[in-house]
Amino acid sequence: MSGSIQDLLSAAYAAIRGSEQNKALAPITLDHLLKIHIDDIQGTTKVSFSAAATPLGYNKISKLDALKYIQAQIDTAAKAIQDAGSDKEKLNNLGLDDVGQGGAQ
Repeated sequence: MSGSIQDLLSAAYAAIRGSEQNKALAPITLDHLLKIHIDDIQGTTKVSFSAAATPLGYNKISKLDALKYIQAQIDTAAKAIQDAGSDKEKLNNLGLDDVGQGGAQ
């Protein structure tokens, strides 16, 4: 018999663990992962999945909705800056004064 009992037990344990991992990953296909990713971006499903593909059951904002929110915030800020023009008081109210930023004091 070549190898020690520890080597034999280690190989058997590795085979069992590998089999368990294969069973856990078997229901996860490329199509399944792509659908989850697309749904995550579009927000068509609001359920998250664990690594074992079981529902965790909590809601989350879609990435598309998050990007839309950020875009709206940027648009609002750009409009406020545009409306302020070169009025120092309005720019100061927006937090865009040059005091302490290396500008004229």
